[in-house]
Amino acid sequence: KPSGMWGRVENSTFRRTTGTGDYAILVAYDPLYTVTGNHVEGSYAGGIGLSLIASAGHGVLRGNHVVDVGTGLALFDADSQSTISWNEVHANNVGIAVISGQWMPGPLLERNDVTSAGVGLYGELPGLMPTVPKVRHNNILGVPRVVSVDKGDKTTPAALELSVDGAGNYWYHASFEAGVDSNAASVVDSFPYCVKDGWALGYAPGECAAGPPTAPEITEPSDGSLTKI
Repeated sequence: KPSGMWGRVENSTFRRTTGTGDYAILVAYDPLYTVTGNHVEGSYAGGIGLSLIASAGHGVLRGNHVVDVGTGLALFDADSQSTISWNEVHANNVGIAVISGQWMPGPLLERNDVTSAGVGLYGELPGLMPTVPKVRHNNILGVPRVVSVDKGDKTTPAALELSVDGAGNYWYHASFEAGVDSNAASVVDSFPYCVKDGWALGYAPGECAAGPPTAPEITEPSDGSLTKI
């Protein structure tokens, strides 16, 4: 279901139980799209839940629920400067795929919950100056691999830092081991969280237990002395 120029796809439901399928919701060449509040489900291995193609602009893909599809979210040719957030994805093969173009700033992937029976986050970053996604504050699980990034040939690893400004993601265990959780040592989260939604709960990256409570500040009396009531 394409959105059309400067279009919206909101609060729609797509279900399919047979066939290989293609796209449930497809947005192409739309610089100011809004795709929010949609529910997509269907037991078709080759299908894609939500897909953006060359939608370079300031769009929003937010608050969608995608379950039981081949690939949950697929971003082709760089969804430049857009925000992909608050989506819940349960996929059979790939949770979120970023298939990159070149010479453009990448999308922000933030506060998504992703589980996959294959790869949680997959990236194709070809060339010398690929569009690189910015990834932070996501809960991502992939079995057997959480993250896989290559140069588009499925064999040559590419480099990707999975954090932004000192804030990484939660990978369903207490750390992130480059080359184990990812397909190469060059694909790394330098600031992983070890608590799900740790950024919202007040945990710092790498902090696995809550710190001591903050002492209350005494504002009355002004000298900070204790007063019996």
